[in-house]
Amino acid sequence: MDMRDRMEQNEEITAKYMNDKDFKDTVGKHLLKQVYDKIREERHDDIGR
Repeated sequence: MDMRDRMEQNEEITAKYMNDKDFKDTVGKHLLKQVYDKIREERHDDIGR
């Protein structure tokens, strides 16, 4: 995949995110879980020091 293909794919995903509420909700939940897990992991690491 070249850079132009990648940019077009990113534009399509961004447009879908902005215009499709169900997709936006799904992505939001996924990202929220990733952030939550990362924070818990960092806190756990801090406690172990």
